[in-house]
Amino acid sequence: MTKTFLQFFAADPNCISRICDIVQEVKILPQMLRLRPYAFALELAALASRREFLNLAKWLDEMIETGGTEFFKESVNFLNQKAVQELQAMELVRAGKERPQFVGLKITTVVTFLRTLVAYLQNNE
Repeated sequence: MTKTFLQFFAADPNCISRICDIVQEVKILPQMLRLRPYAFALELAALASRREFLNLAKWLDEMIETGGTEFFKESVNFLNQKAVQELQAMELVRAGKERPQFVGLKITTVVTFLRTLVAYLQNNE
């Protein structure tokens, strides 16, 4: 089942919303959040946090503890990708075009990520 979810996500990252609903319904969210690639877990965690299925700060702390530098780098890449998507969407809207579909991040989610990542950097200086 997890392999199928990963395949669906790889084919269409926008399906993460439906995946989140299903994994929450069948109560396998914790297992899904430990999967690699980290991009999938990060996307799922951000959405689960938005829907109040997950304490994002606690999850990030645990993942950084176990995943270390690799997880840290993937988290930074994830935030960068989301920022690029938002900027591109704003440019399209300004140009009078339709806004592309993607799952964005709430500002509170971004703040949680940044606090956790900065704390990791401070602890590893």
